[in-house]
Amino acid sequence: MPRIFVSQKRVQQWTEEGRIQIEGNQMTLPELGRMFRLTEAFYVERAVSDGGDSLGLRGRVKTRNQIAQLGGEVFLNSLVIGEAAYEGDPGFVGEPVARSAKQVSSRQDAAPARSLSNATTGKVAPKQPA
Repeated sequence: MPRIFVSQKRVQQWTEEGRIQIEGNQMTLPELGRMFRLTEAFYVERAVSDGGDSLGLRGRVKTRNQIAQLGGEVFLNSLVIGEAAYEGDPGFVGEPVARSAKQVSSRQDAAPARSLSNATTGKVAPKQPA
């Protein structure tokens, strides 16, 4: 399963609706029987500086560590790296966590899973080079 990007707004909405559970850096989707390890990240929607997208970040997801390595900072829905400025969505990259045998067996006893597809979902994060 690929990594996913989930915006902070979506995490808040799903938490309020009881669709997910957050414990530390783990997000569990009980309806789907899935668990993800979360890392703070930022989805870059568009460049807003005069120089345009000089770093080629439009449409990409960067973790906070990757942004720090580039010398950048995030404030609310803005990302600034040197002279380049971007707008986007703060959120999280979710990496699937393998289910334990206990989770799989308890999931088989549970009610059938409902799909979250009727909700607007997060964006799929492209694989980033190490």
